[in-house]
Amino acid sequence: MSNKNVNLNNIELSAFGQGSLTAKKENFDDDNSIPKPAIADNKKSFIKSYHSRRNLLALILVESLAAVVFFLKYDILVINHRLLGSCLLGSITSILGQTIDQFFKSNFSANKFFKFLLWGAINGLFSELWIDFIFVNARENNVKKILMDQIIGNPTFQLVFIIFSCIWDNNDIKLALRTSYIKTLKLSFFIWPSFSILAFTILPENLVFPMNCILSLIWNVILSSIG
Repeated sequence: MSNKNVNLNNIELSAFGQGSLTAKKENFDDDNSIPKPAIADNKKSFIKSYHSRRNLLALILVESLAAVVFFLKYDILVINHRLLGSCLLGSITSILGQTIDQFFKSNFSANKFFKFLLWGAINGLFSELWIDFIFVNARENNVKKILMDQIIGNPTFQLVFIIFSCIWDNNDIKLALRTSYIKTLKLSFFIWPSFSILAFTILPENLVFPMNCILSLIWNVILSSIG
C-alpha cells in the first residue's frame, strides 16, 4: 500500500514538474531563451518607432519645401507684409529644426511642435526688429554692431526663450535661470558670434535676417533638446 502511495506521489510530482517545464518553455523563444512577451513588446516598439520616423520624415520634407518657398518669395512677401514675413520664416525654420530633432529621437511631440511654432514667430518678429535697430544705431561701425548683438542681443534672446519655455511647460523660471539659461548662453557663444561677424561685415543688409533663420535651423535643434 505504501509503495502505491509512493508511486502515485511520484507520478503526481512528475506530472506537475512536466507541466511546469512545459509552461516555462512556452514563455521563451526556442532559439535564444528570450521571453516571448518581451519579443512581442520589442516588435511593437520597433514598429511604432518605424512609423513615427516615417511620419516625421514626411513632415520634414513638407516643412523643408515650405521653408524653400518662403526663402524664395521672402523679398516679395516683405514688401507689403514685412513683419508677417519675418514671423512666417521664423516659424517654419524653428519647427523644421525641432522636427529634425524629434526625427532622431523617433518621438513626435505635438506639444513641442506648437511650442516651437509659436517661438519661431516671436523670435522671427523680434529678430527682424533687433537687426533693424542695430543697423540704424551703428550704421558705419561694424565692430559696434557685433558688440551690440553679442553683449545685448544674444543674452536677451536666450533669456526670453528660457522664460517662454518655462511659461509654456509650467516650469520654475528661477530654477531654469540658474541651470538652463547658463547652459544655453554658453552654447550660444559657440555659434552666434561667428554669425554676427559674418552678418555685419560681409552680408548685405537684406540677407542678414534670412541667413539668421538658416542658422536658426541648427540652433533650434539645440534648443529643442534643452527646452
